[in-house]
Amino acid sequence: YWFAKAFLDENICVEPQKKRDENKSAPSSPTSGKNTLSIKDGQDIFIDDIIVTINERRTYFNLKRKSPNSKGLWTLAELRNNKILEDLKKQYEGDPSANLVFVSEDKAAHLHQDEAFNAKSSLNREELEKRLTETKLNKWDELKEYYKWDDDRLLTFARKVEMRQKPQSE
Repeated sequence: YWFAKAFLDENICVEPQKKRDENKSAPSSPTSGKNTLSIKDGQDIFIDDIIVTINERRTYFNLKRKSPNSKGLWTLAELRNNKILEDLKKQYEGDPSANLVFVSEDKAAHLHQDEAFNAKSSLNREELEKRLTETKLNKWDELKEYYKWDDDRLLTFARKVEMRQKPQSE
């Protein structure tokens, strides 16, 4: 979609963000062998993230085909183990004004799904405690600990992150 739009609109730029050597990638990834490019020495690399820039405003798209589990759901642990949370943090810290979008065929669980709206609309910890269930609040605190951020910074970050589920047919 974005490649077609970029072709027709000179204000849109679409580029790969990250190229990983297939042999040096993090733990076995659901994207292994997908979106590969051969480079001249015969090694394959794959692109799993793209950046769309429209009028100097960036959106980072983190693309993963499927979650590693059979339930078809990205858990917080799987987002962490597959370095998705780490990538989102690096993108945010490197460009705080950018939007961050995680796209997969499978749903992303916890704060990055239905409860995200409630968390994002909160102004402080007190509102978080009113809006989130105890389980979701525990996940929020787990994210806070992982990122080593306070509630305010995590709320600002959460407002920048969007999760999209796209069936393979789209």
